[in-house]
Amino acid sequence: MSAPNQIDWTYWIYRLIALIIDSIIAWIPAAIITFFVLIGPWWIGIFVSPLIYGIVLVLYSAILEVAWSGQTIGKKLLGLQVQTVTGSNVDFGKAFIRNISKIYWLLLLLDWLLGILSPEKNRRFLDSS
Repeated sequence: MSAPNQIDWTYWIYRLIALIIDSIIAWIPAAIITFFVLIGPWWIGIFVSPLIYGIVLVLYSAILEVAWSGQTIGKKLLGLQVQTVTGSNVDFGKAFIRNISKIYWLLLLLDWLLGILSPEKNRRFLDSS
């Protein structure tokens, strides 16, 4: 157990590994969707492909966190679980809001940095619901 003012790096590394696993899983359907949607100039894919991937990752995360009692495949493999402040399971609205930063990597990085620096330990910024 870490001291009150210390960051629990093990927890955040587990979350990162779970995110990487989930990102790889979400990339597969996103790549398939992108392949079928992007029939046209190649340069459109540069802008549309990351957006499609972000939407798939947000929906994947939110749907599985509701359906699997707060776990995605990555979280399940690492023993992590999402709960509300009261300890109950998240509903779709809360799961969607907490995962919306995954739509773009820079937003997710900001969400994580604010969470790591927050006085409320082991919570991303958007986990506050």
